[in-house]
Amino acid sequence: MDPFVIQQYLAQAEQHAAAASRLVARQEALVRQLERDGHDTSDAFKVLATLRDTQALHEQAVVRLQEELGVARR
Repeated sequence: MDPFVIQQYLAQAEQHAAAASRLVARQEALVRQLERDGHDTSDAFKVLATLRDTQALHEQAVVRLQEELGVARR
């Protein structure tokens, strides 16, 4: 694949990974707040698990694209 195209995909994957990280942090804060207020957190934990899985997929895409470009892992 064209290195320019890979670089574009990499930039997008990095943006998605960063956004996913922010979503995970926000959901973790929500879980803590729900726990602190004595609410059921089972659904919030399910959402958190899904967000973490999604974040991992984005991070794997970053690594794969970096490897394809020959860029050292950060």
